[in-house]
Amino acid sequence: MGRAPMGGEFVEIVITEAPLRSAMLRYSVTILFLSLLVSGIAAMLVYLSLHYLFVRPLRRLTANMMAFHGDPENPGASSSPPGVRTRSATAERELAAMQSDLASMLQQKNRLAALGLAYLPRSTMTCAICWPRRSCSPTACPACPIRMSSALLPS
Repeated sequence: MGRAPMGGEFVEIVITEAPLRSAMLRYSVTILFLSLLVSGIAAMLVYLSLHYLFVRPLRRLTANMMAFHGDPENPGASSSPPGVRTRSATAERELAAMQSDLASMLQQKNRLAALGLAYLPRSTMTCAICWPRRSCSPTACPACPIRMSSALLPS
């Protein structure tokens, strides 16, 4: 590039406005669609990562809690997560351990209660409702599941 002819310092280009305007609008629309596409892909990746990192483990944890609530004495109602080392997996493993401990304690309590009822003389049995009041009738207490008479209660 050399010096401008006749000592000019700038070059002036004159074109019609319509083709330039249509090219700029086309470029703007292309950039808009590309921006929307990139934003959509980013939003989808964020959604999927949140779903797999938080929602699925919390749903599994909630399902285990609800299954345990439905049948606390069933040790197979809770399942421990696969060998993943995340905080949610640790929480699931600890929940499964607590549920199995509680289920074994409930089964042990039921076995001890059955054993105690087998060896307890019938004359000393009463329910928890009637014992403090000592108000069992000689025939039957409607609230007492054992239906013992008050005359047979120990003093």
